[in-house]
Amino acid sequence: MRPASILYFERLAILSILAGMVFTWIGWEGQVAGVRASGFSPAVAPLTLGFALAILLLLIFLISRRGMAVAKWIFVALFAGGLVYSVPQVLEALDRGLVGLLQLTQLVVQGMAVYFLFTPEANDWFRKGGRTEAA
Repeated sequence: MRPASILYFERLAILSILAGMVFTWIGWEGQVAGVRASGFSPAVAPLTLGFALAILLLLIFLISRRGMAVAKWIFVALFAGGLVYSVPQVLEALDRGLVGLLQLTQLVVQGMAVYFLFTPEANDWFRKGGRTEAA
């Protein structure tokens, strides 16, 4: 059986993805406009988002179902990099209401998920490579 902290991580990580999907849906026109302004085809936006979603889901699976420490550290590195990029945007977006609140919620939920990767029982989970003792 998986430890509770790993279950919490998995649920919170998926919840943060759902918050991100809502945020993306609300701001879709602005994102496509940004892609066009960069000189790319509007098709780049859904392709990039789909690729990012696939990577995140794979990392969540490898962490929560396989106990892969490498996936944990990649997830943590992506979160840390995202913080550097997102925090200034969130502060600006909070003036716009719901969009900023969703961004902030997503960051907080992701931070909570990352926290659960560093509990003592999660550390045991990774040390054992996702294996549990037979009961």
